[in-house]
Amino acid sequence: LPIATMYLKFEGDQMRHVPRYDQRTDIGIIYLGEAEKEYLERWTKRAALNFESRSLGVFNRDGVKEAVSCMCL
Repeated sequence: LPIATMYLKFEGDQMRHVPRYDQRTDIGIIYLGEAEKEYLERWTKRAALNFESRSLGVFNRDGVKEAVSCMCL
């Protein structure tokens, strides 16, 4: 899903992608098996910041009910 254009803009001292659409896509990860959850949480927060959206968090597949409750905000 192309949620950003190839164009960049500056916000402060950081570059951000110019969003393709007015409505923003929230970002979250549901993973299977083992993962470095702390790293994935940092990644989703940074990706959300770059795309002017919000991070829904990182969830193990066993916590799908918890993930779904975050997605319904």
